[in-house]
Amino acid sequence: MKTVTYLGPHEAVIVPLPSGFSYECDRDGTVELPDDLAEELIARGDWKPAKTSKKTTKSDKDEE
Repeated sequence: MKTVTYLGPHEAVIVPLPSGFSYECDRDGTVELPDDLAEELIARGDWKPAKTSKKTTKSDKDEE
């Protein structure tokens, strides 16, 4: 798992996971994702590796 920070143009984004769960991440927020997904998002340019382990996101599984 890798922690990444969203830097993109939107106020927030939803990141779907292969497991069926999803995470909502605010701009400048961080989320911990599987390594391969995190690397893919970093390669797109709107994400970067997080400098902190503080998470500012919520998972839809947190609402169950």
